[in-house]
Amino acid sequence: MVKKLGIALLLLGISSASVAEQQCQHLYQGEAGEAFQAQLDELTQTSRYQNNEVMSLTDANQAYTEYTRLIRQARDHIHIYTTVIEDNAIGLEIATQLVNKSLEGVDVNILYSPTAQLASSTTIITAMRNAGINVQAYTPQNSQDFFTGLLLGANKKVLIADSESYGLEAIAGGRNIGSSYFADVPEPQEGEFNNIWRGTDILIRGPVLKTLVDDFLYSFNRQVGEENQLTCDAEVDTCRYYPTLSTANPEANTEIRIVNNEPDELPAITQVNTLYAELIDQATSSIEIATPYFIPDQALLDRLHAALDAGVEVTILTNALASNIVGEFSYLTSAYYWPALIAKGAKIYLWNMPAVNDGGKTWLRAMDAKTLTVDQCVYLTGSWNFNGRSYQWSNEYGIVVTDPTVAMTASEQLQQDLTVTGIETVNSLWFLLNFTTNDYTKAYLYATYLSDYL
Repeated sequence: MVKKLGIALLLLGISSASVAEQQCQHLYQGEAGEAFQAQLDELTQTSRYQNNEVMSLTDANQAYTEYTRLIRQARDHIHIYTTVIEDNAIGLEIATQLVNKSLEGVDVNILYSPTAQLASSTTIITAMRNAGINVQAYTPQNSQDFFTGLLLGANKKVLIADSESYGLEAIAGGRNIGSSYFADVPEPQEGEFNNIWRGTDILIRGPVLKTLVDDFLYSFNRQVGEENQLTCDAEVDTCRYYPTLSTANPEANTEIRIVNNEPDELPAITQVNTLYAELIDQATSSIEIATPYFIPDQALLDRLHAALDAGVEVTILTNALASNIVGEFSYLTSAYYWPALIAKGAKIYLWNMPAVNDGGKTWLRAMDAKTLTVDQCVYLTGSWNFNGRSYQWSNEYGIVVTDPTVAMTASEQLQQDLTVTGIETVNSLWFLLNFTTNDYTKAYLYATYLSDYL
């Protein structure tokens, strides 16, 4: 019953003020909390926006339903920022929907990562471009040399679409476009997680969407010539990309802050890194992390150790080797950091799902959620992974929701994830049974020499 009430409040965008007054005043609303938020304003050069509503999209089917609904409802424009559009059933399905909207006269604009797309298929990009969609590859603008240019990349994920009901709606978070992100396992067993991947997005309505539009237009226009810029018509009072915004619930009051990493700006913008560090520092009772790749830089690692020393409960869910799409390098690098954290009381769990076969294709079963919940008061999601690429080389979104109802729902979701078949608890016995001397050696070498690039 409590969980159902939390979900209902989440859908309505209504904050639980009484909970915030009791446990969240060090993070917001109380004098100390508002001082902390003012500090974040200054450190990140961003602001909180009030009167938004959100819906967390953890189930792949629900996420697909909402994603395609936003596409179908668009009458004027669709903006998409993605790393990759997979050349598979759902990738082709969504690409076809976008082509159809373009043929209806909807302005469809897409930014993608050419490096990631090359690993899937460029055919789907060519087909969309030939059908009239404005598809642009993300190219780093300020790489200092060839090697840096190869490392810098696009990892933001957002869909923004005009809405007759709300002006705009957006879905942002960690999912790209394709069956890995939106499909189910064929014939899942009892207790088995039913989606191919475990991802997280967030549906947003309200004033904060202006910041996502600002960022998309700026990012897109950096990639194109003057003649292809997305601009507002000076002869029209209201810009088509900035309609009047509203919410389903007129009393929605969820506060959201959106931050960015843009490593190819001069100087580099690292707002997401800063947010993670400051939120971990401010925790007093719990830190809950879900990440596909747990490879912390030294500053964040030190903060996690300090939190454990202060009695904060730290829970981390990340991928086992079988579910890590980057493979042994990422997995063993991550494992290097676990023993010291466990020794101080951290609880570390592995998402260890066996690959599945469907139609002759083998699917790895990755945990791809990218979330941080602090003291069940603040929820941070987005595209940012807890690894060297996100710290230094990829552009990223961080979406910070300062609402205890949203945060408690996220915490409940993590606890639910820990009950599915295939979750492993990492402790000293686990290392004794699963790690060899060779593994320890490789973990040390990978962490020492590769952590900045994984």
